[in-house]
Amino acid sequence: MKHLFTLLMIFSAFTAFSQSEITIVADNLSQPVGIEPGPEGTILVAEAGTGQNDGGVTAIHPVLGQVKVLDSMPSYFDTVSQEVVGPMRVQMLDETMAAVFISEVPGPLGSSILIYDARDLLLSGGTLGPDDALHQIKVGEYVLSQGYEASNPFSLVHNGCDMYIVDAAANAIIRRNGLTGVMSVFAEFDQVANPLPFGPPMTDAVPTRIVRDTSGFLVSSLTGFPFADSVSKVYAVDDEGNVSVRDSGYTLVTDMTLDPEGDGFFALQMATFRSDSTPPFVINSAIITQTHADGSRDTVASGFGPSPGLFVAGDGSFYVTNLFAGTVTRIEPTSTSLTKPAVKILKSMQVFPNPAENDINLRYDLKESGDTHIEIFNSLGQNIVRKEIGHQQSGSQNIRVDLSSLNSTPGQVYYILLKSGKSWFQSAFTTGR
Repeated sequence: MKHLFTLLMIFSAFTAFSQSEITIVADNLSQPVGIEPGPEGTILVAEAGTGQNDGGVTAIHPVLGQVKVLDSMPSYFDTVSQEVVGPMRVQMLDETMAAVFISEVPGPLGSSILIYDARDLLLSGGTLGPDDALHQIKVGEYVLSQGYEASNPFSLVHNGCDMYIVDAAANAIIRRNGLTGVMSVFAEFDQVANPLPFGPPMTDAVPTRIVRDTSGFLVSSLTGFPFADSVSKVYAVDDEGNVSVRDSGYTLVTDMTLDPEGDGFFALQMATFRSDSTPPFVINSAIITQTHADGSRDTVASGFGPSPGLFVAGDGSFYVTNLFAGTVTRIEPTSTSLTKPAVKILKSMQVFPNPAENDINLRYDLKESGDTHIEIFNSLGQNIVRKEIGHQQSGSQNIRVDLSSLNSTPGQVYYILLKSGKSWFQSAFTTGR
């Protein structure tokens, strides 16, 4: 998105965290930007890479932890702008399809969106690459044809047919007709006045994240150089493409999400900028705010970052990326208004016999009925068995799983994950044959 991440990269060596608020849940990532909840309880993280065609997507699995699922993606270091560009975001379109946003890299994949079968990403037994995409949406090709100087597709909303794609370089929303594939300019964002005594008199709005609400769309923005405080806005866009200001007074908003409870939205302000600071993007200056339905605003998390990506988990905690520390961190909210579940989401279950031979039995208790399936992973994180159990009623359950297809040697370790409705169970077993 413009050259904001380039300026941050220069100061990556100074990155630090507020240890009192943050727990690292993934590390050794290569410039992680966007983060999203994925299928089967995973978290998906887009990595821009280092400029050596090493961009990709990593999945954080509830049992297996960190697994690279998409690799060898375009990643390019522009020697003129000193910017690394590559995959900037991954978004689920529905339960089966995932969209990966590629920034302004040279070649046929630049400024486009690649569509993947999400189950292939997680269950292929290996790491996929650009050639495994089912479809490519050439956003940049259309945007440049309309006279814009650059294209950087950065997020979208999908209503089951049409796509509304935010282009952070064109400062526009592109609508793609789901029936014909034809694209059109749906909305444009005007430049914003720069209140500081240095820099240009006007700066780009730089739209970042688009979400759907009851009256149309909400779009966050970060503004370009000199990244003045309290200048970024959250825009409202109606179904006709008319743009208005929904809320103002933000600084560098790179991500946002609706409140799962329906009370407004959360906005991630990646960092504050100080030209006399070292680094100028101030360490631990990122904040997450909640703008409530009544228009009031609270700060619900602070003291971390710089962080470009956000999502809110079902327990009210926040997951954010740190671009140059190469981490995903979990942040406990500081607001007491956010509730937490009374029990852990991931539960254990009995597995016997263990070590197992030809089959194993699984014993667990369901608090509510739901469709059930199991997955078995080897020690490399590869999914080797998936079995649909069907709909199960609440109460005690005992099922048998055939292991004859494993072809394993004695002493091998396997991880088993069972999902039923909203309940997750996990365990491990070794083979005795």
